[in-house]
Amino acid sequence: EKKALGEEHSDYASSLNNLGILYSDMGDYKAAETYLNRAIKLNINNLSSNFSWLSAQEKQAYWQQEKDFYNNINSFSVSAVDSVPSSTELSYNANLISKSLLLETSRELDQAVSQSTDEEMKAQFAEMKQLRKLYSKMQSEGSTNKEIMERYKTQADSLDKILVNKLGEYAASKRKFEITWKDVQSNLTTSDAAIEFARYYDAKDRLYKYMALVVRPDYEYPKLISLGEEDVIRSAALNKDFSTLYNEAWKGIDSLLVRVKRVYYSPAGELNNVSFLALCTDEGNELVASNKDKNRGVVIGNNKTTTKACNEFLMDKYELHQLTTTRYLADGTLKKEKPMQPSVVLVGGINFDDIPEQTKDTDKEQSNEDFAFHANLNKRTASANDKKRGKRSSSNYGKKMDPLPGTKEEVVNISGLLNTSNWKVQTKSDKKAGEYEFKKELETKAPGVLHIATHGFAFPDEAKKESKLLDMNQTSTYKVSEDPMVRCGLMLGGSNISWTGNPQKMIEQTGDDGILTAAEVANLDLSNTKLVVLSACETGLGKIEGSEGTFGLKRGFKLAGVEQMIVSLWSVPDKETMELMTLFYEDLTESLNPVKSFEKAQKQMRETYPTRPDLWAGFVLVR
Repeated sequence: EKKALGEEHSDYASSLNNLGILYSDMGDYKAAETYLNRAIKLNINNLSSNFSWLSAQEKQAYWQQEKDFYNNINSFSVSAVDSVPSSTELSYNANLISKSLLLETSRELDQAVSQSTDEEMKAQFAEMKQLRKLYSKMQSEGSTNKEIMERYKTQADSLDKILVNKLGEYAASKRKFEITWKDVQSNLTTSDAAIEFARYYDAKDRLYKYMALVVRPDYEYPKLISLGEEDVIRSAALNKDFSTLYNEAWKGIDSLLVRVKRVYYSPAGELNNVSFLALCTDEGNELVASNKDKNRGVVIGNNKTTTKACNEFLMDKYELHQLTTTRYLADGTLKKEKPMQPSVVLVGGINFDDIPEQTKDTDKEQSNEDFAFHANLNKRTASANDKKRGKRSSSNYGKKMDPLPGTKEEVVNISGLLNTSNWKVQTKSDKKAGEYEFKKELETKAPGVLHIATHGFAFPDEAKKESKLLDMNQTSTYKVSEDPMVRCGLMLGGSNISWTGNPQKMIEQTGDDGILTAAEVANLDLSNTKLVVLSACETGLGKIEGSEGTFGLKRGFKLAGVEQMIVSLWSVPDKETMELMTLFYEDLTESLNPVKSFEKAQKQMRETYPTRPDLWAGFVLVR
């Protein structure tokens, strides 16, 4: 093994992995565990020694080769757990390594450069970021100038490599590979539990399924609970069938949580699209009709559905904290969270039809990248304007987006609320919500909170296949791009001009097309922004990419440096969303703690609408 820690390392680890699989197939799980344990140690050693020296592009290529090994560990643990309980250690540790690995290492480079005193390196970093901004901007706008795009990409990758070699193995990256489930366990109190959800392939049934690895302070090993099939969970999440979701995605876990008050959990795969707060632990007999007519966003299926009322939700039993990875409990991420700065930028009442105002001539060649957002808030009771509010979605793709008059009312109300609490408040409405000016101001001085009320969109892979049937010009970029980070985004000032087929007009006059994609968001510097509120339709969705999670707006904002996000998982109702956000901001002015304020607001909404989780559970706070 010592000899193998050079160029032969990968081949040797692969051989050990193959032996482990062979013994597992033979039913000798103890021997399989021995070989797999040696293989994973070699893999982790290699990652720790070499991964931080790779450029972002090289990391993606490297991980593409390695990820199957870590995924196979989950399948092994499910098969072996009854005869070899310690096999769950392998699985938990593998998930701590693999989950969001590329996202986290990207952020570490940003942080390491920001802490450096090397001015030349900082200048190179700034140049690399600008090149990537320009590339993402052209990609999102559907540019046909592939030669320039490739030049930007090549130059950025070259600078990336130079920077990584200068920094070497910075401590944060190396420490990440040393964390085990024991480190997570040591940071839990007696009333805490940590859960890593994982996806695995069941070779017998030829189906993808899910499992939960549960850790409590007194456990000798993580405990494994087998969960439901991926297709069943996906269907139940789409239909908001919270009883089925409880049975398929949680039920077996409850027996392990006696006397637990607080649960930290990290979803995987399709579980990223599940609102765990609303899982129904006790279904009643009363039938409840759900009317989606006033929802914000794409409505899939019938407008009206009938479901059974729920007597108890998961949020009634536990204090739930969703994390990107439970590694955050052990690596100090949660303890190092920055304090809330009482400043906010509110965007709403956007004019989608006209060219936005410019404070000065736009540098069209060097314009930064976009970033739009969505959120909402208003009175606690419906107003006469409720019927005028449009759906905040891409349901009319290729057609003009309807105005959203209620969003202007939202930002006015929030502004009034926060101004009385001595917050620094800036609002952007009508023609003052242009993409170029908005991004420029964010980069100059990012606020503590970013709250945007607008249309949002997220197109799945299937949209690419359907595109040939539609009459679209350059706007097809947002729907047919191979990059899932381009297929989702938010609409800013004048975006209808681009959305309906004339992006060049917007680009020529403003430097941007007015449509902010997740790919563009990822290259912004929002490291001083603690919270982003995205309350447009389905802002938490995107393409699921294995252990990396959802490639969409959530990932974009994480890469930009935002700690916490409030995002929606389905088409959200206008009136009740405003109620939820009003409650949230009222408490935030006092607590300056988004996690506690959001939990309190959702509990109040749960009490107001005890039988209608579809009205308030569509939002989740992710760290």
